[in-house]
Amino acid sequence: MGELTTAQLRGVAAWAAACPALTMTCRRWLAEGDGRRLTDLPHMTVEQGLEAAGRQLRGRPAYYTVSSGTTGPPRVKGLASREDVSSAHVSQWRPMRPGDVLLNLFSTGGAYLTAERTAALCGAHTVPGVTEAGDLIGLAPSLARIGVNAVAGYPEMLAFFARTVLGNRLGLRPRLVIWTGGNLTSGCAALLRELNPELEFWSVYSSSEAGGVAFGFPDCALGVHHLWPGQILELTAERCCLTRAVGLPAGRPLLRLPLGDRIEGPVTCPCARDLPALRVQGRLNDMVRLYDAVFSVDSLRLAATDSPEVIGAQVILVPEDLDDPYGPQRSLGVRVDPRTAVAGRGVADRTRARMTTQHAALRAISERSPEAFWIECGPLEQLSDCLKTKPAVVSRGHAPDLWSGKGH
Repeated sequence: MGELTTAQLRGVAAWAAACPALTMTCRRWLAEGDGRRLTDLPHMTVEQGLEAAGRQLRGRPAYYTVSSGTTGPPRVKGLASREDVSSAHVSQWRPMRPGDVLLNLFSTGGAYLTAERTAALCGAHTVPGVTEAGDLIGLAPSLARIGVNAVAGYPEMLAFFARTVLGNRLGLRPRLVIWTGGNLTSGCAALLRELNPELEFWSVYSSSEAGGVAFGFPDCALGVHHLWPGQILELTAERCCLTRAVGLPAGRPLLRLPLGDRIEGPVTCPCARDLPALRVQGRLNDMVRLYDAVFSVDSLRLAATDSPEVIGAQVILVPEDLDDPYGPQRSLGVRVDPRTAVAGRGVADRTRARMTTQHAALRAISERSPEAFWIECGPLEQLSDCLKTKPAVVSRGHAPDLWSGKGH
């Protein structure tokens, strides 16, 4: 998907000549290659990219961001220029107008900087967001007075915002939302449209290593992103790799950087833009085994949320060995967060039926051992430093605890 021009490849070669972290084979390919043998180019590790970026940082302003995604220890990343969104991008992907006011629900890191830079390039203003309902309720009159009409956040943050505003009749009615960092479900989109039926959805697919990779527009299918020109995204069953030319506005030069996501593409999009389109399916390293079948945690979550009545979901693992939570499982379940407060097993039963229809192996296991797979409704466990849902949680055992539908 995508292609690099000869001039861009020459730019990569010129940069690579000064980078001792690259092998001679890699440099020779860049100097002589014409782009048709991309798979011959060795992967560039994050460490090699940071080494090259470190030389660019000398004597120049820099951003340092801390990121761990949804798993793993926090990592500090130094960036020569944090340009997930640049003036070149905003010439086409322009979510805000001059004078708009963006409520930035992100707290720190790359997503926060992306939202801030987007607003600045659009001539819009920003307000730091909150993640506590009481704080949002207290701030609502001020947010309305200064004209907040846009909100940026993870899908879970946007759901928190919508539920708080609707549940407390705060009267905030944004014109658009900007989301990144996960799957915006149809249930979450429906909840947000209760704030404003004409709400616009804008999105960014990015990573802390690669920065902004692809962008979504209001007339795109939900969850579809368009790859920016000047990039190549190799889609394989094992691993996706991104190659980007030096000097492109998306950030520091990267050479065939392996991405940690499963990506589907090219896909069709109703917007009919002349840019390759893709969908992000989830992380690569989230496989679990139940009996004789192997499942991706994200594929289970996608199936569970494939309905407007479900906002989000997380998988509950009951491993045979607690020291190996992603190893063989004794049983597993899925906890779903219904869009509306409901009592009874309606949502849970419909979710189970949908998931066993989409996963034949899961249906066979459920028929043979009903206790091995279950669905429950309830609030989802989230990361301590933000509102992002944990993809999976580990349990020593399981006693289904159906959410009563109160509160929320």
